[in-house]
Amino acid sequence: MVNLYLVRHGEAKPKEQDPERPLTEAGVETARRVGGFLKQAGLISVGGVQHSTKLRARQTAEILVAGAGLEAAVTQVPNLEPLDDVVELAESLARATTDLMLVGHLPHLNRLASRLVAGDASLEAFSFPECGVLCLRRSEAAGEEEGGAAWRVQWMLDPRWLGS
Repeated sequence: MVNLYLVRHGEAKPKEQDPERPLTEAGVETARRVGGFLKQAGLISVGGVQHSTKLRARQTAEILVAGAGLEAAVTQVPNLEPLDDVVELAESLARATTDLMLVGHLPHLNRLASRLVAGDASLEAFSFPECGVLCLRRSEAAGEEEGGAAWRVQWMLDPRWLGS
């Protein structure tokens, strides 16, 4: 079995305030709380963490890795941009052999999760709050299933559930 953790970046500054759109103080704090919760709950272990080319995604990934006490490499990849197509990424995830965390954006994460779980990216069946985490699991029999729907939802974490 392979676990995939899809994470939306934390709250970012508006483009008008900073074109690079780094995390706000609240975004940093939320990412710290989520990382700390994941560590305390023992919910996550990954072989790698990948993020988009956007600053806010990199910052979220780094804060989560530190807060959760993960010993995983954090790398930037080109296929996690907000409007990227999900087909190629979904196909590569079908061959993944280790647990992985992807930190990205809407609408991409919503379309990717819908493709993996329901086989149809256009459903946009999931709602990702800022710094929300969706855990999907691919079963050993994943290759026998059709339509890219080999993944199952294990849990979802909405940071608002953690309080302030």
